[in-house]
Amino acid sequence: MSTIKLPPKYIYQIDAAGALVSACLLGVVLVKFESIFTMPKHVLQALSIAACVLALHSFLSYYLIKNKRYYLKVLALVNTVYCCVTIRLVIYFNNVITIWDWGYFIVEIMVVLWLSSMEWRASLIKSI
Repeated sequence: MSTIKLPPKYIYQIDAAGALVSACLLGVVLVKFESIFTMPKHVLQALSIAACVLALHSFLSYYLIKNKRYYLKVLALVNTVYCCVTIRLVIYFNNVITIWDWGYFIVEIMVVLWLSSMEWRASLIKSI
């Protein structure tokens, strides 16, 4: 399997953009289509707020952080925790959610974990 190697500034940009997309999907799209996506509204809003906070962190890190390696590790860990919380919520609300919810959250978790692994690997590169 080939490894994608990107400079940290691009990783921060990708993370911020992805977090904003997640925030919009969770806080607007999934809430609007509550007949299809039945995860409780307050859960979707909480996850959306978390995604906004992660987007802000990535955006600020892109511009302000000097120690990129350390904060890439922090970002990778926080993204992984976000996925763990999401998995826990999906399991907790299993009796309420639809196959569409499962599909959305599985894809989101896969993308975020992939990005998290890329962030972690980039944080280990000495030249950052």
